[in-house]
Amino acid sequence: MYLEVYDGITLNRVDVIKTYTFVQYTDYFNDVGTFSVKVPVTETSLKYLRIRGNMILFEKLGRKLIMGVIDYVHKQGIASATVEIKGYLLPVLLSYRVIMKTFRLSGSVFEIQRYLIGTHFIEPTDERRKMPEMKLDSTFPSTSANINYCKTGDDILTAIIDMNDSYNYGFSLTPEIAKYDSQTDTPQNITGFIFEQHIPVDRSVGNAGGVDPVVFDMNLFNLEDIDYEIDCTRLKSIAIVAGEDKGENRKIVEVGDATLSNRNRIELYVDARDIQKEITTDEQSQTGTIETDEDGNQYIVIDDPPKEQMTDEEYEEMLHQRGLEKLKDNLGFDTFNATVHADSNNTFVYGVDYVNGDTVTIYDRQINAKIDIQIKGVTRSLTEDGVVTDLIFSDKNYKVTML
Repeated sequence: MYLEVYDGITLNRVDVIKTYTFVQYTDYFNDVGTFSVKVPVTETSLKYLRIRGNMILFEKLGRKLIMGVIDYVHKQGIASATVEIKGYLLPVLLSYRVIMKTFRLSGSVFEIQRYLIGTHFIEPTDERRKMPEMKLDSTFPSTSANINYCKTGDDILTAIIDMNDSYNYGFSLTPEIAKYDSQTDTPQNITGFIFEQHIPVDRSVGNAGGVDPVVFDMNLFNLEDIDYEIDCTRLKSIAIVAGEDKGENRKIVEVGDATLSNRNRIELYVDARDIQKEITTDEQSQTGTIETDEDGNQYIVIDDPPKEQMTDEEYEEMLHQRGLEKLKDNLGFDTFNATVHADSNNTFVYGVDYVNGDTVTIYDRQINAKIDIQIKGVTRSLTEDGVVTDLIFSDKNYKVTML
């Protein structure tokens, strides 16, 4: 297996790496992954791999291409024969744009995300913010939860992750690559970055959809190791979200399981006074009048921009959404990590029979349990002997059944 290097400015392929000592990347269902590469020091490796922003194509899994953006290079001393390159996977590009003003919108989760990509990357009002290669997948899932959403100041990547976390959705940013054109002598190059949205598939034993299950078990010789950890140090079960106004008039919304009480009710306070019921409808078309002071100096008095009042239901939904986002960061969790055999010699092959975000079944024979659990990330280590796949499991979406 070899790696391809692309210029971060022209997006043309500039090198192919066939020799390396270490390659590893971690790809997440709903987050930006990381990578690390170690290659021998050569004139070529120093020429192309030391440039921040250049990109490395690692492999193709199904129809998905895994690519990373270089942001760290380290060669230690004269005697070192190796250069280390690190960076983030391609979704890091979504962090390059921020939401400048308070953003409020009602609609489906996927529609809101596509609107954010469109207005911040594809057709922004400021041409300097445009990223021409950014594209929206034309076959995005048509069904997703409807929300009233409010966000101020975060980057687009963080906004998308926060929205998805509440509803167990995922996303990816995949390069679109054109092969070398001999007629025009155009080199192989990146022609687009495709933003895709994903709804996870349940592939557990006995799933309701009748989908073929994916099972990992020592008895099937496809499960090498499993690690289990319980951590409740940050556990909160109810979010108390405080909105606008003050004192007795301040709007309060509870988010979480309303039936919890006594010691099971662990509260988290969320200050959401930035979410206001009265919103500005058009900040771009302000008007004003010219006034003259007593010394004859002229100045402009800007009129207040037009305002619009949200309904009680819309405002409470905004506060509820903020509570969901904060509550997810304060959950107690059980952590499962497993090393599986996922190459072509095994029953279930990663990228073919299951992918990132799917729910699978693990049988732990030591504790005699069946664990239906979602894959939230995958670490792939590429060596001369093949590929080692380590699955990272969700700390929220799982079910344990004792056998």
